[in-house]
Amino acid sequence: MFLPFLPLILASLGLSLLVLPMLPDEAVIPLEPIETLILLLISSLLLGQWHSQSKRIWIQAFPRCAVAVLWAVLSWATRLPIELATHWESMRMDQATVVFLLVLVYWIADSFAAHPWRTDGQKWLQTIQTLRLQLPLILITGLHLGLTLLLDKNIPDEAVSNQVLVEFGLSVLILLGAAPWLVVLSWGMQPVSSEVRDEIATELKANRTSVQGVFCWPGHITQTATAGVIGILPWARFLLVSPQLLAHLNSKELRAVVAHEAGHLRRWHLLFYALAFLGFVELLFLILVGVELTQWTTGFTAPDWLQGFLLVGLLALFLRGGIG
Repeated sequence: MFLPFLPLILASLGLSLLVLPMLPDEAVIPLEPIETLILLLISSLLLGQWHSQSKRIWIQAFPRCAVAVLWAVLSWATRLPIELATHWESMRMDQATVVFLLVLVYWIADSFAAHPWRTDGQKWLQTIQTLRLQLPLILITGLHLGLTLLLDKNIPDEAVSNQVLVEFGLSVLILLGAAPWLVVLSWGMQPVSSEVRDEIATELKANRTSVQGVFCWPGHITQTATAGVIGILPWARFLLVSPQLLAHLNSKELRAVVAHEAGHLRRWHLLFYALAFLGFVELLFLILVGVELTQWTTGFTAPDWLQGFLLVGLLALFLRGGIG
């Protein structure tokens, strides 16, 4: 479930932990922000033409990986974060806002590089589908950033000590209440037929669980026969079933699949995923504490970029291997 969002997550972390701490005092490549953005987008379109028919994943992923590297290098060499903040100085953008804007740029460039031009004219349709695939994370991040900035402007100074708790509560509310709806709307999911919905609802009721809706996985999201649940709260919880699965299962087999998913809901397995992620964040914090302790005891100072590589690498392994 997290795999479609992995490029954006790694891009934002890489920018925050690797690029920003290493920005040069002067631009290595003296380009205006608009020139940098045009260069990046044109390059991403050209890299999209390098797609290979090889079945090796790393070869197929080369154009998108190359765009990610180019985006990071251009952001560093042109001092793009500083240039953006300076260009819109009147808006007083903080680091989080600058990172969000640059991730938006990467989001578009990555989608351009994901598909080559073909004679069937499907380039732009596939590009839009790739954009929609990662759109939920963009909307969730933008919503959180906007509400956080709004709170910063309206919370009185004497309440600053509680600001961390307020922002944490806001994050939890968005993830539990808004995120599942944003996924369903962004991916353009369609409800299953009334006959299938009634059969699934009957099985869910027999297992003492409920969902807000039952939808088909869009074809551009997955081509496999699968089913899954997103959301924890009953009013923001959805059961997703792929058309391939519906086509291959009879009524009894479908009820067995629904009963399996209902078991995940009854046992709060999705909550365990959230707790696992929270535990991993705490583990990263302990690693940073260990780095600081090493610095204090040995006098060795780990560069910011080295700490960034460590954190980004560990998070990538956790999201891919731990959550999937």
